[in-house]
Amino acid sequence: MRTLFTHLSLVAFLIAGISAARAQTTINFTSPLSEIGKDSTGTVLDTSYTFALGSFGSFTPSSSNVGDWASNFTVLGSTTWDTGFTQYSGTGNLTNNNSPFTTSNQGFVWGYNTQTIGASTEWILLTNTNWTFPTVGSSPTVNWTSNDAGTYAALGTLNNPDGASADPYLQTANLSAVPEPSTYALVAGVACLGYMMARRRRAAQI
Repeated sequence: MRTLFTHLSLVAFLIAGISAARAQTTINFTSPLSEIGKDSTGTVLDTSYTFALGSFGSFTPSSSNVGDWASNFTVLGSTTWDTGFTQYSGTGNLTNNNSPFTTSNQGFVWGYNTQTIGASTEWILLTNTNWTFPTVGSSPTVNWTSNDAGTYAALGTLNNPDGASADPYLQTANLSAVPEPSTYALVAGVACLGYMMARRRRAAQI
């Protein structure tokens, strides 16, 4: 009897392990069909543009730290711009909630023609406060679409994200037009110098 119980427990354990190993949630990340996609000059996007679904983990991307994006971004799935349907449409299979895909972390869709920053670099970064990674297996599929209410472009432009009457479109930003961290440091330094000079003038007048 004990042997039978042991065998049944082992079988149950193996079945549970197989089920856990197979658990996953597929995240579909798309933009609407026939969405207008263009770069900063107004040229329509082509298949040279990659749209990647992923996470920055604890790193917060901004226009002042673009040089650090690639090293902090972990890809879950990627696709290229579809010139036939004029959209991006891809999937990412979430098989665990290990960092950086923990349930508290926000998801991003990063569109780019190259990750190397130069004069011709074009990027767009889309996200939504509701795009947080689900618990693996809690749902078979999750859909993150660029026209979900609340979706915005942290870099680049996303017009009409909530599906009004006009055709929605997304537009990449040219990285040469994004201030580098050194520019911010220079501006801050000049402002600090101006403040110190003003204080000295006021002190001399007293």
